[in-house]
Amino acid sequence: MNIALLIFHVLFLDTPPMGFLITLGCMMIALTFAFGSLIRSRLIRMLLSSVSILMAIIGTWWIHINFATSSLELTPMFRYDYTWPLTQVLFTALSVAFLIGILGNLISLSIRDEYP
Repeated sequence: MNIALLIFHVLFLDTPPMGFLITLGCMMIALTFAFGSLIRSRLIRMLLSSVSILMAIIGTWWIHINFATSSLELTPMFRYDYTWPLTQVLFTALSVAFLIGILGNLISLSIRDEYP
């Protein structure tokens, strides 16, 4: 995911990402999915993953807005228009978080022995 966001920033935004926020957000999401694999309930895994993704997206955007001295510093996971109200950013991030959280937990990728 980290490499995918790097390629997205370079190809579509024409700027390499700066700072540690993308890596931090990707690590948080990956650790949540790993921890979620220990939970039996698929619904709880979906909820946990969705909340983690939402926190990563909104958290990196919030840090970027409040602590970056330029638009190129502390690159967030997803860049939103600076004129958007917070509700629009939250709704967009929530939509993305629920889609990834739910669809990412629909199938099991665990290796199982299928010997008779």
